[in-house]
This record gives sequence, structure tokens and C-alpha cells, in this order.
Amino acid sequence: MDPQCIGALLLLAIGLNQASASANRLNYFLKVTTDGPITSGAQATISARLMVRNGSQMHPAQPNAFHFHWKLQHTLSIKWRSEDSSSISVLAPLANIYDLQVWVTHADCWICLPVAIGFATLHVTDSVVGHVSLMQSNSSIDPEAGSYQLATNTSTKISFILYDPSNYFSTASFLYIWRFGDGSKMVTNESYVSYIFHTRGVYHLRVEVLAHLNAFQRKNGVYTATLNLLDPVRAIEITSNQDNRVDHRMDFLLYINGSPPLSLCWLISPDCIPDPGHECHSVSLKRTSHYNLSYTSSEPGPYTLSVRAQNDISAFHTCYTVNTWQTGIHQVWFIIPCIALLTLILIFILSVTIRNSSGQKDLVEVADFDFSPATTKQAAADRAPPRSRDQPWCCFPTADEEDEGEKEDQPLLKPTRPAPPNYTHP
Repeated sequence: MDPQCIGALLLLAIGLNQASASANRLNYFLKVTTDGPITSGAQATISARLMVRNGSQMHPAQPNAFHFHWKLQHTLSIKWRSEDSSSISVLAPLANIYDLQVWVTHADCWICLPVAIGFATLHVTDSVVGHVSLMQSNSSIDPEAGSYQLATNTSTKISFILYDPSNYFSTASFLYIWRFGDGSKMVTNESYVSYIFHTRGVYHLRVEVLAHLNAFQRKNGVYTATLNLLDPVRAIEITSNQDNRVDHRMDFLLYINGSPPLSLCWLISPDCIPDPGHECHSVSLKRTSHYNLSYTSSEPGPYTLSVRAQNDISAFHTCYTVNTWQTGIHQVWFIIPCIALLTLILIFILSVTIRNSSGQKDLVEVADFDFSPATTKQAAADRAPPRSRDQPWCCFPTADEEDEGEKEDQPLLKPTRPAPPNYTHP
């Protein structure tokens, strides 16, 4: 055997032993990622990252200490690679599912056994790549169990988000055809529309995307989504019976103004609790919005029934005050006497006020004018008895008082007609 061949074999054996010993001391993990799926004719970036575990610690491998080797299918061509070949850019001219393989060796020993091997899959399609996004009340809606939970009578922004990591469609013009599942249709050049669903139910949204690259080439894509429209929880109505005595069962009827399925949580406590948490009694309403609740109180006093209801799109909380009393004694028997006493006091005050206002009279000064002739006045003065100098004026009658009731000797005004004659019987 040629000595040179023997030497090469010895070096190879030594390298394999060194790599095997190093691999036993350290664990290597290789993670391979792609930015697919992409449309045919576009470029995809594929990256590999080598991680080293030393005991319980995990950290990236030192750069330039390893070299990456790629194995691609013949239809893929590498357009760019990084210095250590950990990242490459490939061109995919045809739609297909491509299998990729990469292995890592030490940078100074390419013929040594690989320290790690990784695999990846690249999806290439002829369609426009993207997804549908929905938004209500300035918040995005994520699909649950394959459908979007939306609120009725609320503006919904529906958008198509294009996925083009290599800017393949940077010069293309787009046309969007929107079908909302209720018979309505819209055609726009914009990648979004706003729509309001007024009736609850299940709708099947369909968006057709047309991309014109040039006069001879265009691509399209069809995307669908299932929309579950629900009425948001807007109110909780609570009614109860009138028997709120201690040690008696109180019945409450709850009506939730919202679409089922509903999650109900109730708690009776002294105060209103906005979020009862795990202390509340949980109830699941699958097909109805009504719930009958029964409760028996052991002590009198005011209580508060805290109720929280929610569905997949909204939540609502309310509190209801409940007053309980001992058997045979109702608080109304304390209220009625107080009201009666207050009414009597008001009536008494009102009657006294009216009586005082009616008893007061205006004082009127009456002037006594004497239109009799001066001779008559003088005669009356002459008939008055003499008054002592020490006697007060109040003790003697005046001339006017003595003549009170007597007929006036002369009338105040002259008659305009002659007086009728007096006839006497002989």
C-alpha cells in the first residue's frame, strides 16, 4: 500500500476519534428554518443555527468554528450564502414541496464526521401567499377552533395580509373580490374593507386576490374564513319573589341579554364584588340565556347579588340588592308609622300657618266728615254740658255723639226735584 494513502487513513482515523471524543463531551443541536411558503419564481431564505449544550447550559456555537453543508433538490438553485454557509437564499421556479438537508462539521476538518444533522421542508406554491385578518373595536380577532368569534352590529375591518419576504410582488397591481357570506359582494383595489353584520349566525367569508405582475403573467389566490357572529352581552336583568324572610328560599330569575354559549358566575355577599373570582358559583349556559337561582339566607340584613356573564366576544357585570328580615317582622311596619307621624306634623304646621295668615287684617282709618251747617254745629255745642278743667276729654260725650241717630236738619245737597206734597186726612 502506498505510504501516502496509509498516512491519509491515519489522519482520517485520528480526526474521527477526535470528533467522536468531542461529541461525547458536548451535545450539538441543529435548528433549521425557512421563510416559506413562497410563491413560485420568488426566492426563499433558509437558515441553520447550531446550539451547544454543555451540561445544563445551552448557548449558540462559536461563529466561524463550524462549516455548514447543504443538500438540495436539483430544481433549487442557491443564489446567496453567508460566510459560514449557515444561511442561504434559493430560487424555486416550480411549485413543489422540497426536502432540505444540512450537516455541520468543524471548520478545520471537512472530512470529519458531522457534529449535527438537520432537515427542513420548503413549500412553494403558484398562488399568492397571505392570510385573512379581522379586527373589531381596534383589536385583532384570533380564530378559535377554526372560526372567528365576532360581535353583531359592530364595524368589522377585514384585511388580506400579503406574505412576500423577497418583495416578489413589489411592482404588481392587485384586485380583491370580497364575498361576506350573506349575499353581499365588494370589489376593491385596497387590501381591506369594513363591513357590519347585523344578524347573528355563521358566515363563510371568501376573498379572491388577483395579482398582475406584467402583461403576460399574473397570479391569484383564494382565502376563506368562517365567521361566528354573536350578540354581545349588553345587560343582565334580575327579578325575584317578594318573600325575602330569613330561613326562607329566595328565587331569582336571571336573563342575560347576549348570545349563548354563556359563562355565568354569581355570588351573594354583603358588598358588590366586580370580579368574584374563584369564590363565585360558575354556571355554563349552552343554549339558553335564562337561569333560575335559589338562595336561603341565615341572617337578616342587606345583601348584594353579584353576577358576571360573558361569551366569546364580551362580558358584563351587575349587582342586585337583596333585603332580608326576620319572620313576622317586616321593615315596612317601621316605615309606615314614621311616614304617618311626619304627615301629621306637616298638616299641623300648615294649618297653623293658614290660621295666622287669615287672622291678620289690614287696619283702615275712616275719616268722619261733617257736612252739617255751621249753625247746627253751634247749637249742638251749646247743648253740651260744661266740662271741668281737670276732667279729661274722654269722659264727656261730644256733640257728634249726642246727635247720633238724629235726622239731619238740612240735606247735604239741594234736591233737583220739588218735594212731593204731604196729604193729611181731615
